[in-house]
Amino acid sequence: MAQMLYTPFLLLFFNNYKKINIREYILYAAFYAAIIFLFLFIIVIKNPFLLMGITLPLLIFIVFRKGIVYGTMLNVVLSLVTALSFIYNIGVFQTDSALNNTINYNLFILLHVLISLTVGMLFEQRKRYEEELQTIIDEEVQKNKEQQLMLLQQSRLAQMGEMISMIAHQWRQPLNNLSLINQLLISKYAKEQLDDKTMQYFKTNSQRQINLMSSTIDDFRNFFKTENEKKECKIETILENLSEISQPIYKNHNINLVINIEQCFTIYVYPNALSQAILNIINNAKDALVEHNISDKKITITVRKEEDIVIIIEDNAGGIAPDIIDKIFDPYFSTKKEKNGTGLGLYMTKMIIEEQLESTIKVINTQKGAKFTIYLKGKHCEQ
Repeated sequence: MAQMLYTPFLLLFFNNYKKINIREYILYAAFYAAIIFLFLFIIVIKNPFLLMGITLPLLIFIVFRKGIVYGTMLNVVLSLVTALSFIYNIGVFQTDSALNNTINYNLFILLHVLISLTVGMLFEQRKRYEEELQTIIDEEVQKNKEQQLMLLQQSRLAQMGEMISMIAHQWRQPLNNLSLINQLLISKYAKEQLDDKTMQYFKTNSQRQINLMSSTIDDFRNFFKTENEKKECKIETILENLSEISQPIYKNHNINLVINIEQCFTIYVYPNALSQAILNIINNAKDALVEHNISDKKITITVRKEEDIVIIIEDNAGGIAPDIIDKIFDPYFSTKKEKNGTGLGLYMTKMIIEEQLESTIKVINTQKGAKFTIYLKGKHCEQ
């Protein structure tokens, strides 16, 4: 009995003493001893099954909460306190036969040792399993974060390509004007007509075109700048800024970009994030319109109040094939791979709307084309 009782206690204690809070360890021992002493010597319970109905659940609970190291310690405490009741013939061990008392005592202690060790091993095994599972979950979460970061970087590269294309279209007219001004200057110089008036004209107008190009760079830099805090802003302002930087490239493809806002609404969002999400959608619409060679190309953005503030983006490019409409928000899914489609635009749009803006987005087909709806929390503008 001593080997089954004290050997596990000593082995577990010396293997884990650095992890044990000794003060707490002693308090648990004192508490358990006090409970047993109360029922044996004060209340004087004489039925061993009734006593086990008290000591076993308490033992199992402490083993569950603190582990098998505490369980073996409680068994030692139990054996010492019950040994006193056995010596003084008090409580559950009061038969006429010393042999029967000895057998009952040993069986009583043995039952507690076996249950505490069995339950302790089961709980330890479960704990190790939970720790292993948590490790696996943490690893998968880390992998997912790394994958999300990689997707974000790829999406940003794709957005940079779009941005460069838009800047090129924005700069085309100022560069053309600068070329004409330069040719005028050369022509005047060749004809020996280069006077102060001509130089002033060159200075004023060339500087105006240069400032316009510089302003374009600032507009795009602010548009794609990462934001740290949400802001209360008007949807009208967001869409006007979006239209200003994107209109040239849509005009180049003869696409009519129409914005309809029924009333003034304010929303609490990351403005640039929402702008980029909408830009991804209308860029996909632009590609579809160009690919299908639609004669009257049109993209309409409508803002109205339903239960939420809704932003509806529609095109007349014929819609999305029914067999893929449920996949368009999947990463790396693209119908234009031969045209260097990354398959990340709509995926990142969904991520931005759902995770950053804590909103939802849905897509359906209409008779004319695709219809994307973004649901946002907002209110009417204060007058």
